[in-house]
Amino acid sequence: MRIVQVSPSHGQLCGVAVFADSMATALTASGMEVRTVPSISRPCDADICLLQYHSELMTPDELNTTLSRAHAPVAVVAHSPVLDRALGRIAGVLAMTEGLFSDPASVPTLTFPHPAFAPDVLSDRVAIRQQFGLPADLPIVAASGFLRFDRRFPDILARLLPEAAEIGWGIQLVTSPWYMPSPGLLADLVRLHDQHDAQFWHVHEHLSEPDLNRRLQAADLLWCWSPPPLMPYASGVISQMYGSGTQIVAADRPQHEHVLGLPNVVRAPGDLTSFVHELLRQMRSYKRTRHDPTVISWRQQIGRIAYFLADLLR
Repeated sequence: MRIVQVSPSHGQLCGVAVFADSMATALTASGMEVRTVPSISRPCDADICLLQYHSELMTPDELNTTLSRAHAPVAVVAHSPVLDRALGRIAGVLAMTEGLFSDPASVPTLTFPHPAFAPDVLSDRVAIRQQFGLPADLPIVAASGFLRFDRRFPDILARLLPEAAEIGWGIQLVTSPWYMPSPGLLADLVRLHDQHDAQFWHVHEHLSEPDLNRRLQAADLLWCWSPPPLMPYASGVISQMYGSGTQIVAADRPQHEHVLGLPNVVRAPGDLTSFVHELLRQMRSYKRTRHDPTVISWRQQIGRIAYFLADLLR
């Protein structure tokens, strides 16, 4: 099958673009031919057009233009609610949560959990820590994600660092720049590092998914907190965390639901104060455990996705 994938943020280091690249890689590995473009200027020379849709990246007029120019069946990967008036022109919808359009019976639909990179074999923690200059004998709790105000990283760290120091834990934070700047956040994290430089390690750069995975494997425990979503959209952050095989303390949020029921995940309260209390409780009673991360991997999910796309052409 030949696929033209339309990813409006193609080439940018943001969530939808990274997701589209990962999907293209997985589809190619499954035997399909995939070409990714930011927009369509002429009819697709392909069997199907795969559109990565988010309302923040594509206006209604741009969506209409894409649907008109495709001249091939269009399957939409919904990262936000799809305009109902567009559903009659769409061959199928792929979504990582229910509720992104009002009448799912009107169009063939595949719902699947947010996939992530996951290695077949987990690496030795001591070896990874040597690579990254982390102490081999200190328990480390870690988190990752785009550096955005709503992730509340400085607030969580300010509450966590004194307690973590008292019980003998280190903290690693791996962030990457968001496509919209968050003024002051990086300075706050630098200040916290300067105050706790023997205990707190912060990496702020775009990492490949395998490199991020190894950073998360280096930790003994991960935390994943995010605010209530504007929509019930599955979070790629928690999928990436699960792909490391490291135990997670996760906020009880709809966007985490696809991981909350899996082994080695602790469901914690959603409000920030109670969440930090539960995280500290888990740190105090921690027993090092790892899980098989491949259940959340692209490799496990891509077969269903490829079959769904092929079925749209029958």
